[in-house]
Amino acid sequence: MSIVGQVNEYISQKYPEVGTVTMRYAEIAVAVAESICSRKFAKATHTERTIAYRGMVFVSNTPLHDVVSVKDVEMGYEFNIKSFIPEGIIFLEYNNRRLWVEVKYVGGYETLPNDLVFAIGELAYYLFKHEPNIESLRGGDFTVNIADLPQVVLEVLNRYRGEL
Repeated sequence: MSIVGQVNEYISQKYPEVGTVTMRYAEIAVAVAESICSRKFAKATHTERTIAYRGMVFVSNTPLHDVVSVKDVEMGYEFNIKSFIPEGIIFLEYNNRRLWVEVKYVGGYETLPNDLVFAIGELAYYLFKHEPNIESLRGGDFTVNIADLPQVVLEVLNRYRGEL
């Protein structure tokens, strides 16, 4: 099931009064949560520029499933990869200095953790209650004041923040 589908299921079961617009609110809530966390949640191939330091590279979209390549931004040199861990750390054979690298990797969730489904589902319900006209927006032209969101939602989302 897709990430939006997981959130939609949560909303449909917990808040049946949302009715037929649950999928749209689920889509919007996922987009808002990804924006707050500065990352994407779905498993996909990502490319980002970051700093390698002492042979370690940290990526944003965890869990990390595979590393396609790590290249020196200035010289284009491709580094050999020793290993990586799901928490988003790649270990390179090279470990001399700090440098900018471009990393191509597969990261993200196939299935969202339960706490994240809860937080995004609650965010969707909050939007339904407080932003009733948001459902008709198609271009994403809306703003959400983070300070107004439920504290429990923010606490969960803070655990999933990326470093983009």
